[in-house]
Amino acid sequence: WVLENLIKNAVNAADKTEGRIHVTVRRQGSGVLVTVRDNGRGVKAGMEGQIFRPGVSTRDRGWGLGLALSRRIVADYHGGRLELTWTEEGKGAEFAIALPAAG
Repeated sequence: WVLENLIKNAVNAADKTEGRIHVTVRRQGSGVLVTVRDNGRGVKAGMEGQIFRPGVSTRDRGWGLGLALSRRIVADYHGGRLELTWTEEGKGAEFAIALPAAG
């Protein structure tokens, strides 16, 4: 569900003729790093520290629960972290999910 939410957010942000979404998975130490990067609108300056709070949305019709719930799922159920690792207004954003390796 977390990946679906991040990808849906990227689709909504990619309002360009040639929107791009890159999903990568790689080993990182003893865990796994999954990144979702788009070339959409990016996160507005000053909002970076707020986007994971419940009720905060950049969309007119958003409830502001997607990123807050995603972060909680990653942390509480999988022992990982979800972070905004890069953003630039008008150029895009990248979110990273760091998870411990299974087993």
